[in-house]
Amino acid sequence: MEKKTPIITIRNLHYTYPDGTVALRGVNLTVFEGESIALVGKNGSGKSTLIKHINGLYRPEEGEIIVDGLPVVEENLREIRSRVGMVFQDPDSQLFCSTLYDDVAFGPINLDMEPGLIEQRVHEALEKMGLLEFMHRPPHDLSFGQRKRAAMATVLSMRPKIMIFDEPTSNLDPKNEAIMTGLLRDLPTTMILVSHDLPILYQTCQKVVIMREGKIDQILSMQEFISDVNLLRTNGLDFTFRCDCCHQDPKHHRYLTEEQEISESFEPSPP
Repeated sequence: MEKKTPIITIRNLHYTYPDGTVALRGVNLTVFEGESIALVGKNGSGKSTLIKHINGLYRPEEGEIIVDGLPVVEENLREIRSRVGMVFQDPDSQLFCSTLYDDVAFGPINLDMEPGLIEQRVHEALEKMGLLEFMHRPPHDLSFGQRKRAAMATVLSMRPKIMIFDEPTSNLDPKNEAIMTGLLRDLPTTMILVSHDLPILYQTCQKVVIMREGKIDQILSMQEFISDVNLLRTNGLDFTFRCDCCHQDPKHHRYLTEEQEISESFEPSPP
């Protein structure tokens, strides 16, 4: 059996905010290269705080984080941030230049890439996001769904090994949600996805990490997770949706409510 390679290792991570709020209480987690992880839990469970430690936005008061063989410490932050891309919930927090081209070029420029390579990276990222025709437009002229993809392009242009998304489908209409879901499924990187959108998590993630009160509460396969209505309910996820990801046989088309158990067999299996 092929040995899995850890790409993120978190040991005994503690963090308290300046106002005294304890956010992380001894988090231990290993993420393997190529995995797609759904990070779930109620609001305030520590999800956002945890992901902001992975690329050094926050610094732990205790514990350690190793990313792709490098400790997350001051002298490694530049390299780590080239390997870990983070896409925030609000795309406007990542779009601040006068043109979309400049926004997507910002990361490669700060990595001291050659001009020709920068142009190539920008074109590739925008083309993948379906935004190449808008590269000379101001980002604020784009629709919200387009700005979500533009924010993703600003990270893709650096070709990180790990991508972290905070609520990537929030406030999207069905069309743009479907586009974003397809893009997430096609990513060749290790991925951590924070979301309350269960259908999106099911379609894009293999494993579920549940946080509770600043700790890792459980780690499950996606199949195990969606098969437990109580887990879905207690972690603030909406499970009253039609399982379009199920087999097309009508007997598999079930609606998930508190009165119904989730179908025992979902096909196809998640990625």
